[in-house]
Amino acid sequence: MRTLIYFLLAVLIYSGDPQSVYSQSNYHWRAEKRLTENFFDTNPQFMRVNNPYHYTYNIETMIFERRMSGSDSVSRITIVKVDTGGLTGDPVYISSGEFEDTNPYLCIGNLFYTGLYDHAFAVWETKRISGSHIAGAFYSADIGWHEPFIIDSSADCHNPIAVATDSINYSVVFESSGEIIYKEIQARTGSVSYFYNLTSQDTSYCNAPQISDKIENVKKQVTYQRRNSNSSYSVLKRNLYNSNLWSEPEVIAGNGDNRNRGYILSYIEDEPSFESDFSGKWNIYSFFNNSLYTIPEANDSADNTSLVRFFNNRVTLNGFLYSDAIAYREHYLNQDRIIFKSLYLPKDTVMLNGNVGNTTMTINNGLFYRNYNFLIWVIYNKDSSGNSSLYGKSVQVYNTGISGSGDIIPEIFHCRKITPIPLIPILLSDIP
Repeated sequence: MRTLIYFLLAVLIYSGDPQSVYSQSNYHWRAEKRLTENFFDTNPQFMRVNNPYHYTYNIETMIFERRMSGSDSVSRITIVKVDTGGLTGDPVYISSGEFEDTNPYLCIGNLFYTGLYDHAFAVWETKRISGSHIAGAFYSADIGWHEPFIIDSSADCHNPIAVATDSINYSVVFESSGEIIYKEIQARTGSVSYFYNLTSQDTSYCNAPQISDKIENVKKQVTYQRRNSNSSYSVLKRNLYNSNLWSEPEVIAGNGDNRNRGYILSYIEDEPSFESDFSGKWNIYSFFNNSLYTIPEANDSADNTSLVRFFNNRVTLNGFLYSDAIAYREHYLNQDRIIFKSLYLPKDTVMLNGNVGNTTMTINNGLFYRNYNFLIWVIYNKDSSGNSSLYGKSVQVYNTGISGSGDIIPEIFHCRKITPIPLIPILLSDIP
């Protein structure tokens, strides 16, 4: 039974006959909505929460970077609230605007059902005269956003990601001059309680770390990219256990060229995901039981990248999860578009123009909507009139009223399983 449940949960996207369970034919992805203008806004990220499948929110929080114009050499890390109508309230700037602050990430220390919180922690890159450092700022309800502090002042640091241990303590992983660094931070004081270099025994260049605290029997898991001798990348993982014991590096994806995409949330735990060109085109993959899965109904002649996914286990059929909404970027015939999909809704698209390489997407955790349903936002930046503005498309996903019977595996849940790529453990002694 456990194997059956894990099989269903490892599927990235599933499709079925809409009439066999519940019709959402009256609900579609809504028209694209412009959310900001007159600024150069990029890199939106919705807050990361501890238990997203146990909550229904009235409001959520998003972080992004803002420049006054595309030619501005400095930027501000910006916090904004999002409700069912879009951005709401005034933006809050948590960095000074004196430096080039980029690649922000936000996690919540504790969260109430309304979407409000008492504690949070934001991290980002900040370029100073001495190089690119990692900065952070702590939020407490009694003070608001505290003064930012430097987490690491090494000269070449990038791509920070954070998860909460509790309301005060947070784990941060980032790259530093081709090494992957893990730190545990007491965010109110800015002090470091634990430090570890995950790649100190690896002479290859490593970058693009991601972190999860939702792996069974694992305290934290870190995935990252490792550059190969032919300039392609493999994706590896390491587990942190109690007493600060780390597993040896293990390859997740080694065939072809690969990019670390972090994790796909499932009912029980996170599943590592990655992009690979081993089939001749870029596509999005995840492993389960040594088998490789990818997005069904995607255009195999296109490059498909940058997947974002909503998941919440409140929507069920016969006890199994039954809720999904995704977006990903498709490059086909020299055109770029965002593809929007949901389990029972027609596919939708948005064309991308201008500097497409700067387009990033984020998806929220599910806002409380009428009849106890979810409203899902996909928010992204794209060029418009010389600026980069934030845009969004939303969709309603049912939370109640679903019913069904019978064997749901062949009738309802389908995935595209492809030729497995063996998982290859790597010991430190094997790394040149």
